[in-house]
Amino acid sequence: MFFLRPVVLLCTALTAHAGVLQITSVEARADEWVLHLDFAPNDAVLEALDASIPINFVFAQRGKTPGNLDRLPDQSITLRYAPLLERFELNIGDTAKRFRLRAELLDAFTNLHVPAIAGVGQVRLSLSIAALPAPLRLPALLDSDWWLDSGWVTTP
Repeated sequence: MFFLRPVVLLCTALTAHAGVLQITSVEARADEWVLHLDFAPNDAVLEALDASIPINFVFAQRGKTPGNLDRLPDQSITLRYAPLLERFELNIGDTAKRFRLRAELLDAFTNLHVPAIAGVGQVRLSLSIAALPAPLRLPALLDSDWWLDSGWVTTP
């Protein structure tokens, strides 16, 4: 019986779906980017969120001048659950939006409104494993399901 446990854990790990984070399109508005995302977090990310562990993303930007792909200041985007308030939160910089249901939070995250910086040519969104609590960092580094990264996407 002892030998069956690793087999069961391996089968469970193989059947769990990998997370997806992809920027499908970017709209430029007067003072913001609207990112349309294909976002399907895996079960581990959702469990962490439900356990009140903040899930931090880094919104990175690069210049569009030819030969100038300098990184511009990163912006922090955080998904979190506040159990005392019984609310989910989407924090973009200093701005917070609250939602009653996790599904509402995830829906808002798939249509992100992020403050724009002039001269941006590419954007990228990635989960910040370094911002996870210490006990989760090593497992997240070893598990590719946590490696959510959109890759660089050219802006309009």
